[in-house]
Amino acid sequence: MNPQHAVIVPTVLGLGLMVSLLSLGRDALHRLRGPGWMSRRCGIQGRGAALVALGRPEEARLDHAGWRRRRTYVVLAVVCLPLSVYLLAGSWGNYIGWTGWVESIAWIFVAYLAAVAAFAAVGLTAAVLALRATDPPTWVRRPLARTALGRVPDRPAVGTTVIEHPAHVRRARRDRPVRPLGPHHVTDGVADAARVVAGIWTVVAAAALGWATLRGAIPATPEELDVAIAGPAWIALYLLLLASAVVVHRWELAGAVGMAVAALGLALLSSIQYPSWVALGVAATFAVPAFLHWLAWQRDHHVHHLVRVAGLTVLLLVGAWTGAEAVYGHYFGPTHPASTVVALPPSPLSWAWAGGTTGDATTVVARVRAHDEAPPASVRLAVAPTPDLVDPTWSDEVVTGDEDEHVARLTVDGLEPGTTYHWAVEVDGVLDRVRTGTIRTMPEGPASFTLAAAACARSGSNGAVFDAIREGEPLVYLQLGDIHYANIGVDDPGRFRAALQQVLTEPGQAALYRSTSIAYTWDDHDYAANDGDASSPSRPAAGSVYRSWVPHHGLVSSAPTGPIGQSFVAGRVRVVMTDTRSQRTPPGAPGAEEQVLGPEQEAWFADELAAARAAGQVVVWAGSTPWIGAAGSNSDTWAGYPDARRRLADLVVDADMEDRLVAVAGDAHMVAIDDGSHTDYSTEGSGGFPLLQAAALDRPGSVKGGPYSGGTFPGGGQYGEIEVRDAGGPTLEVTLRGRTWDGVELTAQTFTLPAG
Repeated sequence: MNPQHAVIVPTVLGLGLMVSLLSLGRDALHRLRGPGWMSRRCGIQGRGAALVALGRPEEARLDHAGWRRRRTYVVLAVVCLPLSVYLLAGSWGNYIGWTGWVESIAWIFVAYLAAVAAFAAVGLTAAVLALRATDPPTWVRRPLARTALGRVPDRPAVGTTVIEHPAHVRRARRDRPVRPLGPHHVTDGVADAARVVAGIWTVVAAAALGWATLRGAIPATPEELDVAIAGPAWIALYLLLLASAVVVHRWELAGAVGMAVAALGLALLSSIQYPSWVALGVAATFAVPAFLHWLAWQRDHHVHHLVRVAGLTVLLLVGAWTGAEAVYGHYFGPTHPASTVVALPPSPLSWAWAGGTTGDATTVVARVRAHDEAPPASVRLAVAPTPDLVDPTWSDEVVTGDEDEHVARLTVDGLEPGTTYHWAVEVDGVLDRVRTGTIRTMPEGPASFTLAAAACARSGSNGAVFDAIREGEPLVYLQLGDIHYANIGVDDPGRFRAALQQVLTEPGQAALYRSTSIAYTWDDHDYAANDGDASSPSRPAAGSVYRSWVPHHGLVSSAPTGPIGQSFVAGRVRVVMTDTRSQRTPPGAPGAEEQVLGPEQEAWFADELAAARAAGQVVVWAGSTPWIGAAGSNSDTWAGYPDARRRLADLVVDADMEDRLVAVAGDAHMVAIDDGSHTDYSTEGSGGFPLLQAAALDRPGSVKGGPYSGGTFPGGGQYGEIEVRDAGGPTLEVTLRGRTWDGVELTAQTFTLPAG
C-alpha cells in the first residue's frame, strides 16, 4: 500500500466507522437499562411464542435469536472482514510503519485498533451465520439477540394480540399523535411534510454539489498528501450521501445518520482548501434534510431515544466545526505569528504594487476601488525622489472601467539609476496618499545591494515574515511562486483575479509590495492545480491575469499562454527569472520532447547567459523548481526531467558561466544551501554552481531533493537573501542566506565570483 494512500483511513473513513460501531454498541448497552431493551426482548420472544403456537418451532428457534436473512450476513462478512484488514494496514502504516510512532496521537491508533477488532468480530460472526444459517452455534446467539446483528420484527407477524408496542409500528396512522416531548409533538401531516421537504432539499443540494464538483470545486490537495486522495474521497462521500438519501426511505434513522456523516466528511475535505465557515456551511446544508428526517422519525420513539440521537447530531456538527478548524489550520493555517501592520483605511485604490523596475523606469499596477457599473476613472502615476511628491514625474493617463476590472498599468521612465523614489496614484485628479509606495531604480556599474527571495504562502497569509522581508529593505523582492494556494485547475480568469485580490489586500503582504519592486514567477498552486504543467486547463486564464495584474519586466512571449520568463540587470548582476510551469510537458515525455522551460524559453535562457558573459556580469538564476535530486526521484522537480535538466546544465557550460552563476529556487518548504557540490548535471561534469532554496513563507515545512552541502531547514515563516558586495574589482562576493520571521539566521555561505 502506498503510504500516502493510508491517509484516507483516518481522515475519511474514521468517523463513519466509529458511528457504525456505536450503533452496534448501542443495542448491546440497552440491556442494562431503559425500556428499549425490554421492548426488543418482548418483540423477539412474543414473535417466537406465536410461531411455536402455530406449530413452527424450528422457525421460532431461529427467530428467537433475531436471525436475519442469509444474504444479509454474506454482505456483512464480505464487507467487514476486508474492511478490518484494510483498516489495520492503513492505521498501522499511517501511525507506525511510514510515519513513525508519535505519542501525542497514540490514542487515535488505539481507537483504530479497537475498530479493527470490532469489525473483525462482526465479520467473523456474520461469516459463521452465513455458513450455518439453519444451525447457528450457541455462542453466536448472544450477539444476535443483543446487537444489531439480529433484528426485532418490524411489526408482529402473527397478529397484534401477541405483542403491541409503538416501537414496532412504523409510520402507522394514529388518531392521537405520540407526544414523547410532552406538549410538543409532530403530527402525521408535519411528519409527511418534513419528509417531502427533506427529499426536495436533498435533490437540490446534491445537484448543486454535483455541479460544483464538475466545475472544479473539489478541494485541491496540498503536496503533503497524494493528489489522488482528495478527488476519490470527495466522490466516495458524495456517493454515500446519495446512497443515504435512498436508504432513508426504508431505514429513516440510518439514512439520516449516513447523510450527516457524509456532510461531516465533505466539510472536513472542504476545509483543506476553503475557510472553516465554508466547511460549516457544507455540513449545515446536508444536516438540514438529516434533521427533517430525524424530526419525522422521532415521533414514534421515547425521549431517551431522541436525546441520544440529538446528542449524536450535535456531536457531528461540533465535530464538523472543530475538525474543519484543525484540518484548515494544519494545511492552510498560519505557521507563525501574524504581521503587526495595521490595515490601511479606505482610499481611492484597493491595492497597488510596483515592479518591472530598471535603471530609468518603473511600473505600478493599481486597482481603483469601484462598485459595480462604476463610471470609468482617469488614473496616472506620480513618481518623485521625496515623500511629499513635489514636482513629480507623471505617467501617461489611463482610463479604467468594468472591461479591465478597474485595473491600470502605469509606467514612468526618465528616472535616475540607483535612486530611491516615492510613488502615488492619482484617481480622477485626486492623489491617493494612503496607498503610496517606494522603489529603488537599478544601479549601474559596480554596486552592493540585497535581493530577498521566497516562495509558498498560504492563501490569505498575513504572516510576520512579510514584515521581516520589508524591514530588510531589499532592492527587489523575488517571489518564486505559490504566492497563493488557490489551486485553480480551470480556465476561469475571475478565480485568478479573486486569488490575487486576496493576496494584495492582506496588510502585511500589501505593505511589502508597496515598499520595494517585485519580480514574480509562478509555481503550480498559483498557476494551476497541484503539479500543474502545460496541459492544465487553467493555462490561458493564468497567463492573461498575470499579464494584466502583475508588474513585470519584458516577458519572453506576449502570447497569453507563452512563458513569463524575464530578466533585469542590477549593477554587475543579471537576474534571470524562468517560468518552469506553463511550458512543462507532463512527466514521462521521451528525450528531446521532455521540456520544463520549453524551446522558446530555453533559447532565450541561452541568449541571457551569452549576454551576461559578454557584459562581464554574474547571473542570479531564479526559478520556482528545485534543481537537486536523483533522476526520477521526484516527477515535480527538475529530477523528474533529467534530459531537460542536462540540456540546461550544458547551456551554462557552453556559455562558460558555471563559475559566474548562482541559483535560487522555491517550491520546497525549506531553506537550504549547496556550494555546487551537488548541482552539476552537465554532460561534461563541469557545471556545478551555488544554490539557495528559499521557502516557505507561510506553509508547513517539507524537504525536496538533495543532498545539500549546507543541510536543510524545513519550516514556515522563512525566506532567503542574496547579498551582493561589489567594490568594482575583478570579483564580487555573493552571500546566500536563510532567515526566519524573527530574525534568526538559519544558514549562510559566501561565494567569490569573477566579474568584469
